[in-house]
Amino acid sequence: MIITIGRQFGSGGREIGKALAIELGITYYDKELLLLAAQKSGLDQAFLESRDESEKSNLLYSLIMGGTFAAQGCYSVGYMAKQAQYNAVQSVAQKGDCVIVGRCADYILRDYNNLVRVFITAEENDRVEHISKRDRIDSKEARKRMLRTDKERSLYYNCNTDQQWGNAASYDLCINTSMLGVNGTVRLIKSYISEKDK
Repeated sequence: MIITIGRQFGSGGREIGKALAIELGITYYDKELLLLAAQKSGLDQAFLESRDESEKSNLLYSLIMGGTFAAQGCYSVGYMAKQAQYNAVQSVAQKGDCVIVGRCADYILRDYNNLVRVFITAEENDRVEHISKRDRIDSKEARKRMLRTDKERSLYYNCNTDQQWGNAASYDLCINTSMLGVNGTVRLIKSYISEKDK
């Protein structure tokens, strides 16, 4: 069983993923994928973190790499970072039951039979309040961070899949945590898995 969790920033997706993994007694992966990707690819972990779920582009570097080294089989740093994360997601999925948060895992693992794809959302004001408390910032800064991060995640997902980030058609379950909270959402996902496995 593999559960992937896409999430709006501040909706509680990470907390839900951790709680769900504990409840089900399976492995949880989020930032841990970056360490694995760094170890397997030889890329610097700090570099991978700087590009995590973000479609950043260094135009000059890409032009230099594409123009000078493409014939030698070299690739842009952006491509290498994406490939490292792709390989890390595939690797942990093959190890056994797990919860994977973000990183296009729902799309990367779309051909797995035992996959449950979840998208977590929440009301904007609840998200702002959550971010503000968690990151110890005022609500104005929390809202800016929320909008910026959602934009980055959406762009990253849409550029690296043929699906739309947050579109219900791409997931098995879309849940508003403002209605159920973390514990209620975990119970709902567990119930869905139980019914699905009958």
